[in-house]
Parts: sequence; structure tokens; C-alpha cells
Amino acid sequence: MITNFRNTTPSVYPIALPVRYEIVTRDRVRGQQGQGLTIVIGSRVVRFRADQAVEVSRKVKLEMAWPASLPDGTGLNLWIHGRVTRSTSSNVEVQVAKYEFRTRRTMQLAVTSAANKSAPNLARVAGVGR
Repeated sequence: MITNFRNTTPSVYPIALPVRYEIVTRDRVRGQQGQGLTIVIGSRVVRFRADQAVEVSRKVKLEMAWPASLPDGTGLNLWIHGRVTRSTSSNVEVQVAKYEFRTRRTMQLAVTSAANKSAPNLARVAGVGR
């Protein structure tokens, strides 16, 4: 079902962010996946341009890199779970059911953290500290 878009939702903000999306299936098999660019974001709705058509009433997960970071410089991703309420060949509107911010680790931080965790084990294997 394809419907027209109208600006009927209060409190939406024009924010253009790259977004990844995935259709959620009942059997937890990976559903349709794609990418796009947000048009507006609000606490109850997200509209974005998609790289392919998305079926109305499907559950969807969205993930986008949030432009603000924590005071220590740690990046954030915004994760949104919702349902597609309107869709055209390229524009999708999602009614937000749940959202959360998750920290985004840099590759260097992840490598350093893994090395630090394994350092005591490596020392024990090498016979250091006996």
C-alpha cells in the first residue's frame, strides 16, 4: 500500500543522517535490509529516504550514527524499533515504538581493550611474573 506523505506529526526536526534499516521477521531470520538518509526525526516518528520500497505495517529496526558524542568523545548510535506507517517508492515513515542510544566504540579502542584484557594471560603463558 502506498500513501501520500503529509506533515501531520508535531515536534519533528529536519536532521539528515545516514540510516541503516532491517525489517524484523517473526522467525528472527534477517529480513529486507537497506540504507537511506533521514528527512525528519521526532520522538514518535522518523521519515527517511530509502534505497528501496518498504512494505507498510512491517516492523523495522533503524540504526544511525548520532552526530553528538559523550563528553569523553565516545560516539553514539541511535537505535529505533518501530512500524512502517507510510511508504512510497523511496520515502518511508516509521512510527517509533522504542528507541535507545548505544555507545559506538572506535576500532583502536576495541583493539586496545582486547589487548589489555589478554595481557595477564600472555604474561602467564610466557612465564613472566613467576
